[in-house]
Amino acid sequence: VTTNTVLRVAKSGKQRNVWLDKGEAFFQVVHDDKRAFVLHALNFKVVDLGTEFSVRRDADRLEVTVLKGSVRIDPPNGQHQSTPVRLTAGDVAVADNHAISVSRKSSTAIADALGWRSGILVLRRVPLSEVAAEFNRWNTEKIIIGDRTIANMTISARLSATDVDVFARMARNFMGLKVIRSGDEIRISRQGM
Repeated sequence: VTTNTVLRVAKSGKQRNVWLDKGEAFFQVVHDDKRAFVLHALNFKVVDLGTEFSVRRDADRLEVTVLKGSVRIDPPNGQHQSTPVRLTAGDVAVADNHAISVSRKSSTAIADALGWRSGILVLRRVPLSEVAAEFNRWNTEKIIIGDRTIANMTISARLSATDVDVFARMARNFMGLKVIRSGDEIRISRQGM
C-alpha cells in the first residue's frame, strides 16, 4: 500500500529540512527557535511556527492544510505574489506558479481531508476522475475512467483507500456504469460502450 509519496530529510545546524518531492504528508512539529523546520515543495518553503499541518504536492500544485498552530509559506523568487503568507488553524492554502490562495475550512472539512491518514477517503460530491486519481495513489491496481462523459459524475461516500473492489461495485451497482477488470486495471465506462 502506498500513497505514492517521496520525502527526503536533512538536518543542518540551524534548520531541519524536509523535501516533499511528490505525494502527501502530515507533520506534527515542535517549534524550535534555534532550529527551524522548513518543508520544501515546488520551490515553496513552508516554515513551521509550531503546528500540525498536512501538505500535498501534485505535479504543479501545492496544498497546505493547518490543523493546529501556524505556518508561513514563502513563495519562490520571481513569483507574482512575493510576500510570505501566514496560515493558522483552519486555513487551507493552494499554491502554484502564479499565486497562493487561502480559504477557511470547517473542522469537519479538515477532518475529512485528513482521513487519508487512517486509510479512509471521505468523498463529498467528488468527480469520478478525482476519485480514480485518489485510489491510484494507494493501489497497484489502477482505476481508468474510460469515458470522458462520466469523468465529472460525482460520488459521495466514505471508503477504504485500499478497497478498489468496493468502489468498482459502487460504480456498477449504484451508478449503473460498466466495470471491466483486465490485469492490474479496472476500466469504468458507460453501459453499452
